[in-house]
Amino acid sequence: MKDDEIELIKSTFTYNQETGSLTRLKSYHRRYVTETFGTANGKGYMLVRIGKKKYNVHRLAWILCHGYNPDEVDHINHDKKDNRICNLREVSRQDQMKNRALGINNTSGRIGVSMEKGRWKAHIGINRKRIHLGFFDTFEEACVARGSAEKVYSFHNNHGIKL
Repeated sequence: MKDDEIELIKSTFTYNQETGSLTRLKSYHRRYVTETFGTANGKGYMLVRIGKKKYNVHRLAWILCHGYNPDEVDHINHDKKDNRICNLREVSRQDQMKNRALGINNTSGRIGVSMEKGRWKAHIGINRKRIHLGFFDTFEEACVARGSAEKVYSFHNNHGIKL
């Protein structure tokens, strides 16, 4: 994102850090000035439009508070509509992946634990590599192995929670 684009964002919106809402300062349509803005896209992220370009509200919130656009912004509590600055953090892609919600297609109820050939298997992904943690007789044992590995590799406390 270029400096002139960041300046346009700063001159178009104000941001309330307590509520996470954007208020438009100027608009092509008078009726939109001073209204709280943002609509959800298909993935649950809040979007706003400036001219013909769409922006994620959490990125604009970061820019309005810190003055730059980072590579990755993480919603700590996994709520994509909660754009309060206390819920946002700048992270690397690797750290972003260490704070994922439980996927909707997960059948075991735990990230990195699955049934294979009648036994519970645990694994963890680190630096784009899958590390096998072992096969276990019970689901609980596999979860303990996965939880221990998450601590070793500094996963976020919210990693794997169900939304």
